[in-house]
Amino acid sequence: MPAKMTNVYGGMAVSDEAIAKIAAVEATHCIGVVGMAFRSKADKLASLLKKDSASKGVHVSAVNGDVSLEIHVIAEYGVNLSAISSNIAENVKYAVESMVGCTIKKVDVHVEGVRVD
Repeated sequence: MPAKMTNVYGGMAVSDEAIAKIAAVEATHCIGVVGMAFRSKADKLASLLKKDSASKGVHVSAVNGDVSLEIHVIAEYGVNLSAISSNIAENVKYAVESMVGCTIKKVDVHVEGVRVD
């Protein structure tokens, strides 16, 4: 369901895919993030997504203009997972709220794996 907002000039609906793309781009720009992850329900394994399909690592749910996001990432080995999770949540919330104009109710960050070089 797209996020819907209204103001004095009229209404606007932003698709979940557009919000997911904004969130994915912002999350991948955070330090310590290798990329977005996609968890397969069949085999319960997480896999790294390519840049063009990074939005599949974000689940968007919008109810009455309040948007909730679930972001799945793969982190670099040796980084503080708590610090990068809160950094991702803050940056994504700010980016989506400033670009789309909707209210972000919550951002859940799931670290699906750690990449060791």
